[in-house]
Amino acid sequence: MVNSQLKALALSLAVISSSGVIYANAGESQSQPMTEKDERNGPVYRVDPKVGISSDLIIHNALKTALVLEMGGAEQVYDSASVVMKGAISRSKFSGEVAAANSGFGRSVSRVWTRIEQVKVGAGAQGGVPPGGYVTVFLISHNSSGEGRVEQLSFRLDEDDRWRLAGVKTHSLRS
Repeated sequence: MVNSQLKALALSLAVISSSGVIYANAGESQSQPMTEKDERNGPVYRVDPKVGISSDLIIHNALKTALVLEMGGAEQVYDSASVVMKGAISRSKFSGEVAAANSGFGRSVSRVWTRIEQVKVGAGAQGGVPPGGYVTVFLISHNSSGEGRVEQLSFRLDEDDRWRLAGVKTHSLRS
């Protein structure tokens, strides 16, 4: 049961384009009206281009990604990640680090977003961060013991004008 749920969640991760188009796989629930069909990428959902990046869509993608990671889907998440993340960490190392972070925490019983940050990184940035547009969503999750943690999921606007996961960081809320 868990494997089929994981597969469905991993398949439904959306890739967000800079023009506000959401490319979703066939597993995606159609909570927004479909305006057209793209045969290569599945259903296409449009967001008003005047608004820019939809915070609702970024939050939705971050929450789904965190859930897939929690359910053991790090490899599936890695496969659809930004080239920046793939250049910074191997698939096996990413999967191992996610598993280690989740093993001490257990399953989340609640997860909410707390803030979103959007930055434009220029060439030659400190720390070797590749240039481009980034959005980070900060989530707080709690397990059944009441323990809490912050989950940071960063997305990058890749060269093909699609937003993809660029990094994940978690830390405990304990003092």
